[in-house]
Amino acid sequence: MDDISRILPRIPGKRDSIAKFLAAGFPVETVIDVGVQYGTPELIDTLGDRRHILCEPIVEYHDSIRRTYTARGVDFLLDARAASDSDGTAQIALSTTSDASTITHARLNDTDAPGQTLRAVETVTLSTLVEDLNLTGPFLLKIDVDGAEEMILKGAAPILSQCSGVVMEAHVESFFARCQHLVDAGLSLFDIIDLCYYDNRLCQVDVFFINPAFAPDGAEKPISGAWDNSKWFDLIRHI
Repeated sequence: MDDISRILPRIPGKRDSIAKFLAAGFPVETVIDVGVQYGTPELIDTLGDRRHILCEPIVEYHDSIRRTYTARGVDFLLDARAASDSDGTAQIALSTTSDASTITHARLNDTDAPGQTLRAVETVTLSTLVEDLNLTGPFLLKIDVDGAEEMILKGAAPILSQCSGVVMEAHVESFFARCQHLVDAGLSLFDIIDLCYYDNRLCQVDVFFINPAFAPDGAEKPISGAWDNSKWFDLIRHI
């Protein structure tokens, strides 16, 4: 990736996109990372000097998370509650796509599928989380939770206005519905990143939305002011 970044001025991945977001002048005081698994290296690399709130209900990941963030000197708080659209409890379905017994997926909204292990977890809305922990924005919110993203966005509705940016995974089937939640909250699309293909078809992406309320002058829209050819970059012509 480092070699590619020396050739291409723009790379459609989380690390480069967040770096460009920060370089444009968008403020971030606290990172809220929902669905951490073993850690989110792109957030550590670009925002390692901010406080990270790590929402990860799968306790099997916790030791690895603590080691990773401690080794990088990140100020973090690990919360074992599952982010959702209500405060309470729920069943989470655990499964694996690997040959080992390692948990690779955990779903709040798909508990009837075969071959899964159910586990009771405490749930919390992100608005409650922010209040409970007395968190200070602006927030960069990242969500990657294997299907419960829309539930989490509903629970985050009161605090989306405090997010300068939102990065969220979206499968092709859920892409428009998830984007609509953020558009309805007044956010604007900044980037589509981390494209993944399955059987030669687009399968999933991450969408990166920004809050125009936090945009520095001239950064509210993709094109503002007079046209500048030097700012135009056609990615496909360079790969």
